[in-house]
Amino acid sequence: MISACDRLGQALPGGAFLLSWWLELALAAGLFALLLVLLARITGLGGKIRIVRRKMIAATEEILLYRRRPLTVIRAELKLVGWNAVLLLILAPLLVVGGGIFKAAYGSLDNRYGFAPAKAGEALVVRAYCPVGSLAGIEVIEASGAGRSVLVTACVRSAARQTVWSRLRPDRAGLYSIHLPGTTDEAFLNVGFPDCPAMPQQQAGDVDIRIGYPPRKMFGLRHGWTLVFFVMCIAAAWPMSLWLRVAV
Repeated sequence: MISACDRLGQALPGGAFLLSWWLELALAAGLFALLLVLLARITGLGGKIRIVRRKMIAATEEILLYRRRPLTVIRAELKLVGWNAVLLLILAPLLVVGGGIFKAAYGSLDNRYGFAPAKAGEALVVRAYCPVGSLAGIEVIEASGAGRSVLVTACVRSAARQTVWSRLRPDRAGLYSIHLPGTTDEAFLNVGFPDCPAMPQQQAGDVDIRIGYPPRKMFGLRHGWTLVFFVMCIAAAWPMSLWLRVAV
């Protein structure tokens, strides 16, 4: 499944972000949170969750009221643990469905938000693979933009794998078009433009393009954007649940 945010971004000129990377990721997280809240409302989980929460609050109040009675406190704590387990069982179907949706959309989301633009002056490898047909007419992968061509420092072609690799070294920032000689299809190379996505996986007709962009690390993690995504989901789900009167 391709995320709605990714489809919207592809419809924009050059695939540009909506104002910024952060804003578009927040929009994607908000749409995901809204979907989960609507699923909770449609399945009627809100009422069950509300009942269990009341039981948990009662157990917590019992711990506070009878804190001088150890046996009573222990019984109340066991109740609290038990109701937490019940809450997890109630939420399990929602978590499974939400996890399945995120897993299906993960490749598209990571392709759009998980990589940073290439840096000017640094080499990167671009790979072209054609699963059908032939790359016989393609000897090198080229890129150009703003009246300039990107220097190709090396090129390797494998007829058996139907794959061509080119090492490119852009000398200045810009948005470049990746050309496959002998075809009219193009992909895009982002060098130093943070307002546009750096998408390592692109399709140029029947040719599969892979660009060696550096990962966008956050908090020192390769997939740190997923942590930001889920924090945004939680932040968005709370006001949505209040608005739709759903306990989540």
